[in-house]
Amino acid sequence: MKISKIHTIHLRNDEHFQFHTEFRDLATKGWAAELQTLNNAFSGLMKERFDETASRCDIVLREARAELDQSYFAIREKINALVIVEGAADYENFIRTLNAVVAKYTAILNSRLGKRGKKETENTQTNGGSV
Repeated sequence: MKISKIHTIHLRNDEHFQFHTEFRDLATKGWAAELQTLNNAFSGLMKERFDETASRCDIVLREARAELDQSYFAIREKINALVIVEGAADYENFIRTLNAVVAKYTAILNSRLGKRGKKETENTQTNGGSV
């Protein structure tokens, strides 16, 4: 037979209940053990998170973005040069794929930044958007 929490509280507070002391001790010990188990699990999880946070490397996003932009511009220039020299047929699939990726992330930025971001991403597109 399972006793609900409401009944448990009522029985624990009922001074005329014959087994009041035994019931209180049993209930308290069971809850205390369960609470201790959960607290230990929680403490372990928090320790893991603290260790994980401490081991992360700090990245300066602005610098990383500048490096990424330079790499993208270099790839774009090389692909455009190869298209001029060898023709577009060999690079057409790569160009379409890269343009789709750029368009996807431009749309994500526009949705996150709202109207303010649209001007910034349009500026990015004109400065180096698609291949």
